[in-house]
Amino acid sequence: MADLKIAHNMAQQKRIMREISEGGHPKLGCKAAPYLPIKAIKYLGSEAYPIVIRQGDLIALDQWNQYVPANGGVTTVGGLVYGQYDVDWGVHAFSNAAAYGIGALATLAQDEDLLANNLIGYAFTDFVSTAVENYLNFQPANPNVTVSTDYLCSFPLTNVAQGAVKQGDMIIPDTLNPGKWRPAVAADFASAAQSLITHNNILGKAMTVEKNTDFLLKADVIQGAPGLNLYGTIDSPAGAGIANYLQDSITVTRPNNSGASTVADKFHVAILVRI
Repeated sequence: MADLKIAHNMAQQKRIMREISEGGHPKLGCKAAPYLPIKAIKYLGSEAYPIVIRQGDLIALDQWNQYVPANGGVTTVGGLVYGQYDVDWGVHAFSNAAAYGIGALATLAQDEDLLANNLIGYAFTDFVSTAVENYLNFQPANPNVTVSTDYLCSFPLTNVAQGAVKQGDMIIPDTLNPGKWRPAVAADFASAAQSLITHNNILGKAMTVEKNTDFLLKADVIQGAPGLNLYGTIDSPAGAGIANYLQDSITVTRPNNSGASTVADKFHVAILVRI
């Protein structure tokens, strides 16, 4: 056993662990992987800055402790696709043999595999590309960012797999769409090995599934003209009173939560994140 000594008249003792932070935004201090393809360009005034992980995307860490889109513990073949933005900004494509995964300069339409990874949280903000920091004329808001956990979050249904979600479903990352979620299905538990992968990547549980036009969501409406009952245009496009984060919703046919029949409409789901 270790011989733990305490100095005379001193209360200090040797620690064998130390608490760092609470779980909501755990203090990780990692950065987005420099080989991630650029997904979108945002502007701060006239300044452009490239985004590689979008707000709400599910997040994992690679072997170098760099943030990457979560793919549920299964390699996504061709999951890293490089386009014109990457060529213009000089992004390096992924190479598993290179330090920090930084391979040669990416070429147009090049694709590389996104290696299997395990979910650790979700992005509470857009992550700026760390590959282009030296080209920016301002300090990005996230030189060292963290992930979020342990929250009740609302997500739009944006693809067919998400459209099948039901209240109470277990939610996991979508291997075919890294960074996105889907409800778990029977095939995710078809073997002991697959069950282990699935349980290592549980985001949480689906709580309510509601139409985007449901009454409670109108708490997000911005009053455009007081007294005239007109909606603003920032969070309510087309005057529909729908929050802007639901603009990517697609129409799906599923049970109507105001009746027993099915309905073709746009929905959102509240997911209780339990990472």
